[in-house]
Amino acid sequence: MSGRAINDASNSRVIAAQRQELWVRAAAPRARPPAAALRALGRGSFGAFYLDGARQAAEGPARSICLVRRGSEEWRVGGRALRLGPGELLIAGPQHVLAQSGRRAPSGEICWLRLAVDSETAEIGEALDRQALRVLRAPGSVAALFERLLAEHRQPDEHSAWAAPATLDCLLAEILRAYGAAPRNTGRTAPGNAVAAALKLIEERLAEPLTVAELAGAVQLSAAQLHDRFLRETGYTPADYRARRRLARAKELLADPSLTVTDVALTLGFSTSQYFATFFRRFSGMSPRDHRRRVDI
Repeated sequence: MSGRAINDASNSRVIAAQRQELWVRAAAPRARPPAAALRALGRGSFGAFYLDGARQAAEGPARSICLVRRGSEEWRVGGRALRLGPGELLIAGPQHVLAQSGRRAPSGEICWLRLAVDSETAEIGEALDRQALRVLRAPGSVAALFERLLAEHRQPDEHSAWAAPATLDCLLAEILRAYGAAPRNTGRTAPGNAVAAALKLIEERLAEPLTVAELAGAVQLSAAQLHDRFLRETGYTPADYRARRRLARAKELLADPSLTVTDVALTLGFSTSQYFATFFRRFSGMSPRDHRRRVDI
């Protein structure tokens, strides 16, 4: 990360500025932000959130965490509508784009942060990805830690170099604890016949091209029906699930020292090792070679 930019109208601490827009970004050419794992951190309007998202998309993948403070908004992610109201929380993985449903951003206020996808955040990233696209009523401690993190970046002092990363760690831990304590899908039962058949087909064709439309046709559902049913019964979209299974299989193959990275790529149906490395980095935060070295340590 190369720097920090702050969009703020006041120099008071966070308690006095809870309704003023704050926007910290890591791509501006200034001093290194206190919490180096952050790509962006903000509190403000939904419009500011969308503007930041557009800029982040141009800078590479990031994981997003959003907490609605006032108002409500509906996002579309992979054909699915997600509505968040006051006090609700959402995690979006690096592959997810939170598309605005309406033409205009609604009035209200949202806190958000975006985490870099790299080897330093790989472990916490995997934990966050397991909760992606689940709307959760956040405990008050999450909002309080968001405000504390904003305060450390809004007016950093000599203690912020250690206080900001510590606050970010506490915030992420509190978020994951809240998700862990909540039922993943109340009333969920074992996958029905159609989803079970889709799961089997995904497993059988990890190394072959397989679109959601092809998968839906194979189980005699429309793509939208399969998407909704798959998400309801497994907690993942079909595309997310397949990507996770390919990543898990890649990690298994990388544990075999007799296989080169190119061998693993071709085994899983990637046309080139470069394409495989891009996929692997996108979903794990590190390159296949870095993963192999980490496992060997």
